[in-house]
Amino acid sequence: MTKNLAGAPENVYIAVPTEFCDKNIDKSFMVRAIHYCILVYAKYKKHPLIVLLGISNVAMFVFSSTVPCVKFPFAKEITSCFWAQRCLLLSSSTLATLSQYIEQLHPLAALGYFMCSQALSMNMLDYGKHDNTIKPLYTIAKGNIMEVLGTGDEKLKRISDICDNADSQFIKIKHCVEKGDQDLFEKALSYLDDIQSFRKYDGQRNNTVPETPPLKYFF
Repeated sequence: MTKNLAGAPENVYIAVPTEFCDKNIDKSFMVRAIHYCILVYAKYKKHPLIVLLGISNVAMFVFSSTVPCVKFPFAKEITSCFWAQRCLLLSSSTLATLSQYIEQLHPLAALGYFMCSQALSMNMLDYGKHDNTIKPLYTIAKGNIMEVLGTGDEKLKRISDICDNADSQFIKIKHCVEKGDQDLFEKALSYLDDIQSFRKYDGQRNNTVPETPPLKYFF
């Protein structure tokens, strides 16, 4: 990707994590992007080449400030004097210029198409099903989803274990009450205290003030 984008040999151009693939590109998004570029220059003494991916919507004032990009006709370019080497914008509207008859997309166009189409599988794409860049992107996405699902299974197992333990406690309480022995009553109260403590802890955990959600789809 960097070889096609920056014209640099492989393993030479530095690719660093960015935060500029988002659902909407608006004023606050652009401020964040410019600030990021300034930080990059402060650290590396190089102006970065930045690519913005607008998944859903690009604010009109942002889009109106773009100019056609000759090198990448499927993208728009935002004037970036003094803060970036080049600032490219990809969105559904810019990618609409792609021809469905092209068998192999430019890698950058393929990345933008993959992100902006929001298709759940390659079979749902209008074109590009056999593209050499689209295929590995869906392979990576599938692996990430399977990893998330695996984490979800672990959480479900823990919840199931807690529920099984609670059922066991209730059975013990019922047994103690039915026997009517004083010692067993004390055990029953102990079991109830355990359940009450857990419910109190669980309620506090689920009613905490939510943290600021992380930015998604970042590369």
